[in-house]
This record gives sequence, structure tokens and C-alpha cells, in this order.
Amino acid sequence: MRFFKSRPGTAYLEPVIWITLCSGWIWLMARGDSNGFGYFSQPQNSLVAPLIIGGLINAVLFVTNAYYVVPKFLACGRWRTYLFAISALLVASVLLQTATQRLIIVLAEPDLRSLTWPALIMENLYLAPFVLLTSTLYKFGRDWARHLRERRMLENEAASLKKALSDTQKEMHAFASGGAPGQNFLQIESGSESVQIPVDAILFVQSAGNYANVVTGEKTFMAYGALKDLIERLPETRFARAHRSYIVGMDHIKAIKGDQLSIGEQELPIGASYKKDFMAKWKARKGTA
Repeated sequence: MRFFKSRPGTAYLEPVIWITLCSGWIWLMARGDSNGFGYFSQPQNSLVAPLIIGGLINAVLFVTNAYYVVPKFLACGRWRTYLFAISALLVASVLLQTATQRLIIVLAEPDLRSLTWPALIMENLYLAPFVLLTSTLYKFGRDWARHLRERRMLENEAASLKKALSDTQKEMHAFASGGAPGQNFLQIESGSESVQIPVDAILFVQSAGNYANVVTGEKTFMAYGALKDLIERLPETRFARAHRSYIVGMDHIKAIKGDQLSIGEQELPIGASYKKDFMAKWKARKGTA
């Protein structure tokens, strides 16, 4: 089990938090005669040994609860087992700290031998529940932060996949619609079918409300969509808007007379607002044909 999985620069943050939480209470209780009782109500006594021993014991209590008991029992809804486990941790922590304090008194503080076991046990009952509660909240907070990070990562990955899919669809669409050199088909939805029409065969496209009629030399296909969408899917150098209702294939134009053009067997109008751009494209195309 990996307890530390942090970004660079924060690898030592968690142990600092543990040491502060698990040893800070001893310093607070030893600040004066009225703080605490038993061994730690004697400011003149050395706190080095109990600080080290108590800090280690409570660090073990913190880690065991946060990284084993909470995820294995509480997070899984096993309440009875969890209550039994934290009760065992509480009793073990209090008894172990009391025993070490008693040993310190016997070996180094003979003047305090009058302190009883119950007094020392009450002294140690201050911290263990606080450590258990703090480690539980810490674990849930850490897991929630990890959940938020993973959620953001998944959202970013989903956005990247969506963009990649969109780009792929655009490329496939361009390939099918003849939108780039060497791509010679226009794909349309005609009725319930998807149809690929050779770009070379398209004479013109006529607007029909929400639909458009794609006219070839042999057949007319009804496609869903507006002219402004269809012209974007046709090769720009080969097709031009001649009228608000027509897109024409310039390679199929037989003649242009005034505001009329002949294409196939049809005579189509040239719109006044489109004429300048249309004529420029047609002359450019004719010059390169």
C-alpha cells in the first residue's frame, strides 16, 4: 500500500501533518501547571522521551486508521467491524502509552510513582479519540480530492476524445464529399439512404426549402440541407454559387449569356448579387481548364 503518492514538492507534506498532530497535543498539555494532570502536569519533567514515544504510537494509530480501517471497513459500510476495530485501536493505543509512561516514571521519575494507572489512562484518553476522528476526516478529504482530480482528468480525456472523434469525422466527411484534391464524392442523406455521388457527375444543386436537389446527367437526388452547407462540402475551384437557389458545376457550363447560363439541358439564372464573384470564378476555372 502506498501511503505517499504526491506531486513533486509535496512528498513530505503528509508526514509533517502527522507529526504535528500527534505530538502537538503533548506540548499544549505541558505548557503550565493547570494543563493536564498526571505525568504531563509536571512542567519540570523532561518531555523528550514521552514526546518521541507518544508521537510514534499516535502516528501508527493515525496511519492504521486512515489507510487500513477506514477504507477496509467504514468505506465499505461494515459498521460493526469498523466500530470493533477502532475500539481495539483506542484501547491498544491508550494502554501502550500508559505502559510506556509508567515505565518512564519507574526508571527516571521516582517522585511521580504515586501516580496511579487510572490517572495515566485518563490522561491518554484525551488524544486517541481525537487522532481517530482526525485521521478519518483526513482520509475522506484526501479521497474526495483525489476523486475530483480523477474526475477532471476523465473530463479532459473525454474532451480530447470528442475532439479527436470530431476531427476524424471531418476528415472522413471531407474524403466522402470531395472537399480536397483527389477526393471525388459528395455523400448525402437521401430519404433513408446514404448516397455517394461522384463530384464529376453533378451539374448543379437547386434549393428546395429545407432540402436540395442534386442534379446529375442521369438522375436527381433529394438531399437534406441548405445550399450554404452543401457548397462547403464541394471543391471550391469547381463549384460556385450562381444564384441564391443554385450551385453550379463550372465544368458543365456550356455558355453564359447575360444573366443566364446553359448547363446540361437547363437554362439557369445568374443572381445580380452573385454575378461578380461567379464570373470571376468561372473565368479563373475556364483559364485553367
